[in-house]
Amino acid sequence: MPIDLSEVSFDFNISGVDILYDGEKIGYFLWRDIEEADGSNSHLITHMEIDSGYTHYGIGTETVKRIIEETGEKVIFGNDDGTVSEDGSHLIEDGPRFVAHLHTLDWYLNSLKM
Repeated sequence: MPIDLSEVSFDFNISGVDILYDGEKIGYFLWRDIEEADGSNSHLITHMEIDSGYTHYGIGTETVKRIIEETGEKVIFGNDDGTVSEDGSHLIEDGPRFVAHLHTLDWYLNSLKM
């Protein structure tokens, strides 16, 4: 069943966003704010999850777009090296593939230069 992205909404809080579809929570992204060496701020995604029936429909990509639009800050991810980083971030399951997909999108790569 295709997902209508116009039915997806986002409930932002200070450290993340809940993802809702047709009014029901189907996932979330949590972040930790970090200051980059150049003085800019970024949201380091520490946890992200979308219920299995809603994956691979563009919801995660749309979530990253909305975070950037709402906060005006970069969205970055931990490394895919098989271990949990000191900051708690790590990529599991579809995470590495999702981040690799984001790195193919010009708008995402451009956002990293903010």
